[in-house]
Amino acid sequence: MGEQERYQIEAEFKILTDKIRDQQDLLNKRECALKEEATNLKSTRGRRQVRKLLKDKENQCQKLQHEVTSLRKEVNERSTTIKKLKDRSSYYESLEAKIFSLKEDLEESKMKNTNLLQTIEKQENEVINLKSQLECAFRIRQMQQDLNEEQEKEILKLREQMEEGRKSEEILKKQCLEKEEQLQVEVNILKVKLEENDKLL
Repeated sequence: MGEQERYQIEAEFKILTDKIRDQQDLLNKRECALKEEATNLKSTRGRRQVRKLLKDKENQCQKLQHEVTSLRKEVNERSTTIKKLKDRSSYYESLEAKIFSLKEDLEESKMKNTNLLQTIEKQENEVINLKSQLECAFRIRQMQQDLNEEQEKEILKLREQMEEGRKSEEILKKQCLEKEEQLQVEVNILKVKLEENDKLL
């Protein structure tokens, strides 16, 4: 039930209240008039006419009283309806306050989610940078490892060459010694021959 219908019922309630007040005023006026007329009749007419007139007036008063009672009952019903409407209006206001509070919570949650997403994105960028750094470090290490392997191969090759040179040197030394010994033998032979020639001379 909306605000417009509530205002309409309140307006009808006010009209009924005014109507009851008017009916009550009319009833009071008629009672006063009845009393005054009864007083006048007592002095001018017989008791029978007075009783008849009083009975008619009492019937009118009862009829008015019934109308007033019916109006009061209707007013009470409308008052109950208005009270229910006010309670419902209060409930709607409370509901609106809760909705407003929930909207604020939602906005706060959205802001927190935005900040969280930004933090996550920042962390992802940091992870990407770390991965890039790790890849670079791995490549450098691999290059160093390859370089070390190449150096080790070169060292091994140089060692082999040195070993071959040493062996060649030993062979040459051996050959030189053999040649030297051979030459020494020849020299000795020549010396002997020279000595023999000297003796012959």
